[in-house]
Order: sequence, then structure tokens, then C-alpha cells
Amino acid sequence: MRETKETATCRCGKGKVVIVRYLEGDDWNRFREGILSETIECVECRKSYHIEHICKHYNCMPWDSDGEIDVVYLVPNDLTLDICTEAKSLPFEHFVTFDINAVGRFTKEELSLAVKDMMDNKFSTRLKDNCSKSLVELFYRANKSKKLSNIIQAVNECIEKYDSYEWNYSRVMEFRNIERDQIEKNKELLNRNIKKSFKLFFDE
Repeated sequence: MRETKETATCRCGKGKVVIVRYLEGDDWNRFREGILSETIECVECRKSYHIEHICKHYNCMPWDSDGEIDVVYLVPNDLTLDICTEAKSLPFEHFVTFDINAVGRFTKEELSLAVKDMMDNKFSTRLKDNCSKSLVELFYRANKSKKLSNIIQAVNECIEKYDSYEWNYSRVMEFRNIERDQIEKNKELLNRNIKKSFKLFFDE
């Protein structure tokens, strides 16, 4: 394990903030890194501030992995930068089961129209509705089959139980609208708190 010590001048300019980071790897060239300790060595700043991090992610070239930049702040003790500004991940956004995905992505009306499209056109290659085409792909991911009779049965079951699902499309949209407003408020609060904080610049 390799350790590195980083120091930065504190807000008042009379002391230091010290962070000790580590990097360790195994025989398979897998690495992990983290922080062993972080200390505000300035007595005055320690009374009024604490340390918080904001990790900013960025994309690397295709042959490299994604990276992140760790931005460190001295934050007033009555404030925080730990404020959610990202959308919550909902169950259907990770492939779980066909029904959860179907009701999370489509309205009951869209599902009904998709069933009609499947019954009218008989084969998955002849479908005209984008919803029905998507349902075929979702069903295939779950069951490795594109047999329309089985898909129609599964979609009809979704329609019958639609209102009982925790995350049907209507509830997802309602949640996202409320969430979007809250995220905007959170971003404004975070920016205000950052302006009242002190960004640290470290020398190794």
C-alpha cells in the first residue's frame, strides 16, 4: 500500500489542512484508493469548519476508464455540501422482470394498443407500434422468446394488475416531476453553501 500526504493552507492562512490518502493493488492489477485520515491542524479554523468532498466525474478516452476529481472544501459547521442533486434510480431502470419494466415504461393505454397491434399483425417482425416492438425486446431479455401469444398474455396480466404496481408509468411521472423541482432547489442550496465554503488546494 502506498500512502501520500497532501497539505493545503486553511481559510485563515495561519495553518494547514492535511489529508493522507492510500493506493493499494493486488496481483490481478486491481486497485482501490481512499483516505486514511484528514485533519484541520489550524485551531481557529477547526472551531468553525469541517471537511467535505465533492466528487466530479469525467469521461476518459475509450481505452481508459472513467475518472473523477475530488474537490475538497472547508465547510461552515452549520452547513453541508451533502445535498442530493441527482435523480433516484427506480427499479424498472435496472432490468428486473418483464412486468415491472412494462408498467414502469408505458401507460395502460399504450399497453392496450400494443396488444391490439400484436393481435392484428400476428408476427413480431410485422409490428407497427413502437411500444409493442419495445415490449417484444423486453420480453426477449427476460424469457429469450419472441412468441407473441406469450407476450400478449404477459402484457394483459400487466394491464389487469397495472394499478397495483408501486412504479407504474403514471406514478413514475408524478414522482419525477416532484423530484425535478426538489433537485433544482437542492442545486440552488448547494451552490449557496459552496459560496460560503472555502475550496482547498493541495500540494503533495
